[in-house]
Amino acid sequence: MKVLEAQNSQLLDYFHEAPSPLASKPFPYHDGIFKTLLERLRPWDFTKAEILMIMNLRPTKPENLNTIVEEMEERFPGDDLQLQIVAVIAEVLGKPDGEAERQAMTHEAKEARKEQADKQDGMEVDE
Repeated sequence: MKVLEAQNSQLLDYFHEAPSPLASKPFPYHDGIFKTLLERLRPWDFTKAEILMIMNLRPTKPENLNTIVEEMEERFPGDDLQLQIVAVIAEVLGKPDGEAERQAMTHEAKEARKEQADKQDGMEVDE
């Protein structure tokens, strides 16, 4: 049971780190935010999976939206339409904190390099 509690705690900590929306202060979502998003995106006929990814990733540029939407160029031709969709998403969900995301990614990269260096040091000692 203690292992499960520790894992849950670690998972919650992870979800509260950037770039997760849960890390944003103040918290960007309120009770009606998802209903509002669905209503505002309804004209474009997104799939359920695309809506979920939009909620999780909060794309701020058409390039980001393109990674979420299948056949985006065919379904939503033209830069103006794509910018309009991204503007609706940003208006409803808010924009992620770019600086917090950069700091989190830099921190994670440093940790990964440190772990890699520690592994290499351990391998050299074994030889």
